[in-house]
Amino acid sequence: MLEKKRILFLGAAKFQEPPIVYAINAGFTVYTADNNPDNPGHQLSHKSFNVSTIDKTAILKLAKEENVSAIMSYGSDVSAETVAYVRNQLGLPCFNKEEAISVLTNKAKYRRFIKKNSRESIYFETFSLKDKEKIKSLIFDVHFPLVVKPVDSSGSKGVTIVHDRFELQKYTDLAYNFSISKNIIIETYKEKIGKQICGDGYMLNGELVFICYGDGHFFDFNNGTVPYAESFPTTMDRAFAERVTSKIKETLIKVGYHNGPFNLDVWRTTNDEVFINEIG
Repeated sequence: MLEKKRILFLGAAKFQEPPIVYAINAGFTVYTADNNPDNPGHQLSHKSFNVSTIDKTAILKLAKEENVSAIMSYGSDVSAETVAYVRNQLGLPCFNKEEAISVLTNKAKYRRFIKKNSRESIYFETFSLKDKEKIKSLIFDVHFPLVVKPVDSSGSKGVTIVHDRFELQKYTDLAYNFSISKNIIIETYKEKIGKQICGDGYMLNGELVFICYGDGHFFDFNNGTVPYAESFPTTMDRAFAERVTSKIKETLIKVGYHNGPFNLDVWRTTNDEVFINEIG
């Protein structure tokens, strides 16, 4: 009788339950790991572990001890780099370099990459917790609005559009609170025309084989950056959509992300530029 395949899921929050259930129904032995033992996905798995999903060394040790056949993280960028690291260390299928994943999941690395490899350029600076006092002098040298965000959070947690210097301290504190590494990035906010463009796509062997665009809808009366709804298809014109597709593909190839799914946040600037805010 063949031994059941073992799969390790990094993350067991409510929204991460569907693939856990699917794997169990497909006959896998399922393990879950994260640093919240109360997450409901742990109750479904055959075995759960109270280990941070960003602790590469600990997750690798766990994967070796349990002799896992596969490892994945569903719906969260935070532990994607850990997944790539463990796959490479164990010789499991891994179609993208760890560094490519690191650039796409760390907002500071992404901005530095874009500055080096693209004509697109905006002001940005990164600040560790020990650099916090330097932000006070920053407010006299930059133009608002600015975007303040943790370099390593997901789901727009801790991300705020700041319109004047009186708000800056409040929202830098928020960003630090949501940063795992206690590093934040402050950057120019690019004004947009029309709706923010959201969507998903898939790269296969360096080719963009699927992409789908929609419109993001945001409340106008707060500083939030999370859409309350998305509608499909997008209302952007075909010519601009083609420009977006070309730039998304170019960026992914340059960063070394050749295989797998991604999502995107893009908009049209007041200068009619394609501005890729993030690729997840």
